[in-house]
Amino acid sequence: MGVKGLTSFIKTNKRSLAKELTFSARKEGDDSERTPLVVDAWGIIYPLYRQTDVSSTFGGSFLDYKKNLIHLLEAWRSVGLEPIFVFDGCPSSQKHKTMVNRLDQTNKNLELFWRTNPQSRQSIALNAVPPLLAELTVDVLKSTNVEYKMEESEADSAVVHIAKSRNGLWAGGDSDLLIHDADAETQIAEKGGYAPLLEMEWVAERPEEPADEVPDEEDDGFATVSKAKHPRNIRKKEKFAAKVQTTLEGYDTTQIFIRSRLFAPPTTKIVALRMAVYDPKTLAEFVGIKALHLPLLAALVGNDSSPQIQSHYLHRGTRPEERITRVANVLKEYSGENAQQSLVEYAVQQLVDPETASGVHEEIAADVMKASADYIGVENANVFSEDKFDKEIVEAYKAAYLDGRLSPKILEIMQERVYFCRFIMEFIDERSSHVEVGRHLRQFAYMITLATCKEDLRFKKIETVETVEEVTEEEKKAAEEAKAEEQGEEGAQGAAAEVPEGEQDENAEAQPQTKITTKTVEYAFNAVTEYTRHGVTTTPVPVEIPSIEDVLPAKIDETKKIKDVANVLPPFPTPTKNSLQLLPLRERLALYLSAHSSSHLSVPLAQVIASAPNLTQDRHALTTSGKIVKGVNEEGPIGDACKAIRPYVPFTAAIRHIILSVRDSAKAWNEGTLEAVINMAIKVFTTKDEKKEEKKEESEEEEHEEIVLESPSVENVRAASQVLCALENSQIVADALLLSGIVTPCHTFFDGPTLHRYFAGVEEPVDKTLTAIIKESILDGCPERTVTVKKVKKNKKEKKEKSDDKKEKKDKKQPASRYDILAAMGMD
Repeated sequence: MGVKGLTSFIKTNKRSLAKELTFSARKEGDDSERTPLVVDAWGIIYPLYRQTDVSSTFGGSFLDYKKNLIHLLEAWRSVGLEPIFVFDGCPSSQKHKTMVNRLDQTNKNLELFWRTNPQSRQSIALNAVPPLLAELTVDVLKSTNVEYKMEESEADSAVVHIAKSRNGLWAGGDSDLLIHDADAETQIAEKGGYAPLLEMEWVAERPEEPADEVPDEEDDGFATVSKAKHPRNIRKKEKFAAKVQTTLEGYDTTQIFIRSRLFAPPTTKIVALRMAVYDPKTLAEFVGIKALHLPLLAALVGNDSSPQIQSHYLHRGTRPEERITRVANVLKEYSGENAQQSLVEYAVQQLVDPETASGVHEEIAADVMKASADYIGVENANVFSEDKFDKEIVEAYKAAYLDGRLSPKILEIMQERVYFCRFIMEFIDERSSHVEVGRHLRQFAYMITLATCKEDLRFKKIETVETVEEVTEEEKKAAEEAKAEEQGEEGAQGAAAEVPEGEQDENAEAQPQTKITTKTVEYAFNAVTEYTRHGVTTTPVPVEIPSIEDVLPAKIDETKKIKDVANVLPPFPTPTKNSLQLLPLRERLALYLSAHSSSHLSVPLAQVIASAPNLTQDRHALTTSGKIVKGVNEEGPIGDACKAIRPYVPFTAAIRHIILSVRDSAKAWNEGTLEAVINMAIKVFTTKDEKKEEKKEESEEEEHEEIVLESPSVENVRAASQVLCALENSQIVADALLLSGIVTPCHTFFDGPTLHRYFAGVEEPVDKTLTAIIKESILDGCPERTVTVKKVKKNKKEKKEKSDDKKEKKDKKQPASRYDILAAMGMD
């Protein structure tokens, strides 16, 4: 959250404040040490995702984002920079109001989107990113060997501290990165300082123009216009060329061009990277204050989380960039001692109207002191506290979090008992998918996570409450007697004699009529506050946390109804006081499946997970169970089918949860929707390891996007939002059970544009056999008509021919499925 007006201020005074650094492309074989570039992770996720060419209409372009992120990391390394990502943890409660305001603004943009005609919707910026991007980013960083850090609280201070300690640069999108850790004693390296991400400029070779191809066919009077030669694209190209022509010292402008902002040129050789770099000391000297006072300057100027009262009284009628100079002048005038509190009081007194009540002065001064402390890192979240949670759980959760295998959402649940539902693209007039699809899974995650609380803190909240009560006559009399004893009986009588009867001494203290008492109140608090979309507003809703003692017996009873359950289904744990995260791996996997199954359990899914050979990779499972988990029926066609479907278990469980959640409503899925979603998951998952696609296929894909991906139907948008929501919350359940890294990450099954191409019927299935197997696993054991048959229009002749054989077909018994896994296993 940037300081208000600071970005505009440093841009206006860029020549005085910034130094320009140029990092040239490295020659092949250059193994010299790279310059560290410490990046605020969310500061790059937002702009990088927003600069993708695909609209948010389609639910989230994960493949494009991944491709762009990998390209950017490679580009930084090619010019001698070594990126280090730092992720935020649990936001402080002070930021909750700001987070709600941002969600409300996004909801308003979403409403505007749906109220606008389809032809104009692409021009509306939703300014939001889909869920699971952070998890995707961490996986990309792991695969590219990029270092990353997970902070328990805000990452800004850590970003600056790490960069300075390694003599490197720090980068992000918030201007307050110029304020954090602004200690006068900290030395900044020659090639160090704050580099705004959006002020980077890439210098690259000009791409060669493709040669015109001469068609072999005879001229038939029609001209084939390629995509590159389309008049619209030619105009774009000419406009861009005119924009980037500039004189660069040391470069031949006929051979290079500049691609501004965050992206590196994707198809050309990079020559150099230029950036503007700012030093906190330079900023302090420019405005005439000590570097030590920059946090106080920022707190007085205000940021997004500053109270409204502060902006109203301190800066009424002034522009944000004017506030910086105004506050700096006040701080320069202070000539008192170096007591920080005195300086704050002086600044508030000078900035606030003298006629304002003194109570307002005190309130603003307290807020300013608290805000300035945040910039110097005085308060840090202590999420993994052994005072509140079991030691073993704290250690396991902390290790998983630092490794990037635990969502910060779990930290919010542990620390604040809140959950902010991220934006997803959905129809504004319908109930949010976060409520219809995601809430059941989140409740399961709440139960698992908060079961880690120590017994005396579980489902309890302790608060200190002040109450105002009237003083009784007995209390007044007792107070008078106590006062008389202190003053001495003779002194009290002499003072009383001087006052005439019936009159009151003006200097005497009046007896208080009320008293303030402080007491500790303990009450049941078996809920997590969810912030979800209701219409265009974000509403806090207390969501009950289910009890382990109520959930597990019901699940155990369900397993008894399944034939040969002992040979197929992992055993359910019996209700105990032990934390669920410490159970053996197979039992945790059984819990994970049961969270998605509603009132039905999928035997094939359980068998697939039980037979997974990669379960031995879970170190915690080996230490608790003491033996390697061996599967069943690994040989033969069924074993092959299980091996094929094994990576898709989280996806299959999530989709099963969706169709069971909406089966009795107007939002029930049909077979066409289900098959499109399955085909999308297979397509995305199988392409995750491909390095590069051929240019021909790439161009064909772009043509599909231009023709089809313009205005998806409400039904398709709804289905996409349900899939993304279920996958997000399925990942939360996996994280809570410490299964992340064991089951496949849920982000590897989703890409919005790919899904909508399958909805439109312009994409061919990758593997029809695998699609059928996954479909059978999803529907196995579900009630009839969980998904409806897709209606296809047929002519009257076909209907008449079909009616003749209606009776014959009715008498025949249809098999349960074309791929009946249970029957093949001899378990029917």
